[in-house]
Formats: sequence, C-alpha cells, structure tokens
Amino acid sequence: MPIKIIKTHYVPHGLTSSNSSYDHLFWEIELDDPATHTVDFQDRLLHNNIWQVGKAGQGIKRLTYQPGTDPVLDHVVAIPEHQQQEFIRLAKGKHDAHVRTRWYRDVEYYINDVDIKTVSTIYRDQAGFEMGIHLDNSHVMLQAVVNLSDNETGTELYAVDSNEPKYQMSGQRNHGIMFFNGPGTLHGIRNVNKDRHILYYGVMYGGGNK
Repeated sequence: MPIKIIKTHYVPHGLTSSNSSYDHLFWEIELDDPATHTVDFQDRLLHNNIWQVGKAGQGIKRLTYQPGTDPVLDHVVAIPEHQQQEFIRLAKGKHDAHVRTRWYRDVEYYINDVDIKTVSTIYRDQAGFEMGIHLDNSHVMLQAVVNLSDNETGTELYAVDSNEPKYQMSGQRNHGIMFFNGPGTLHGIRNVNKDRHILYYGVMYGGGNK
C-alpha cells in the first residue's frame, strides 16, 4: 500500500474523566507512490491555476486543490480512500481500549458502515498561515497530514494541560502523521514561513473537510 505505517506512538498523559481518555494515539507514516517521485511532481504543485481559496475561516493563506485540474494530483488525492479499511483495523487494534472512547462498536461495524467515508485533499499553506491549538469535530475518526514538499514546520500535538507541544511532525517530504481524533487530541500549526504543500485525509462520518 502507498501509505506505510512507520511507527506507532501511544502517549499516556494520566488524565481521564468519567468516560474519556486524553491520551494520544498516532502513527508516523510515509507516502511511497511513484507519482510523488517523478521529476516534475514538485513543479505540478507550483502551478497557480490548480488552487482555490480555502474553506471559510481558513482565509487566503490556505489554498485548496481544485479536483480535476491535474491528473497526477488527482491520483495522489485518491490514494487514502483505498486504504480506509486498513486504517480502521489499525486504529481498532492494539489500543482498542483507548479508541473505544469514540469507536465503541466492534471493528466490522465500522468497516461495513456505508456512512463512513475517507475525505482527502491537497492544501497549499502560504507563508504566515497558522492554526491555533484546537480539537476537531467528533465526526472525524482518524486524520492525517503528509508533506508533499520539504518544509521547516509540521503539525504539533498538545496535551490538554500544556501549551507546549508534546510532538511535532517532521517537515520531510512524503512523511507525515496520522492520529486518532480522541477527546484530548489537541493540535495546531505555526511558524509557516514558506509554501507548505500537504496531503490531508480524514476517515469520518459523512462528507466534508476538516
């Protein structure tokens, strides 16, 4: 499969409520697909006519890839959908007790639920873009960010009791992070000082982006 699991991280923070765990479960991942290794792939990301202004609230600093404008980028966007079942089985594996804070049914229920979709896109974050520390909506089950170009910043994960990041994603091309969207999965991005091209995907109930 093109998206490979490199390393699993389970970070217990010792913080719980009556029915929630604020621990972190995430994976270092790598995108290994021939399309991203071609000599012209980076040039494709630099074309200006493939981008549209991002969703409301993201401003003009985050641009979103316009599907259908480049066949190679269309191919990359489609990759995560084909691994949805693999990702769900991974999340419901070794650390199922933690995942049950959101996914309380058995794994086959989620594998066969037609309302669960993988939504993916490519973002171009321009210099000055940032997202403060936040928690995504609970309809997002798993989500991931993969660098499509080398950059100097990466998504950061935070514990609920600290404003200092507990983990920062590498800026290395074709590497990224996938994480379980639990009650304590606070994350953000800062210090974007040049264009940052990322593949984002989320396994979620229904459609729509992050």
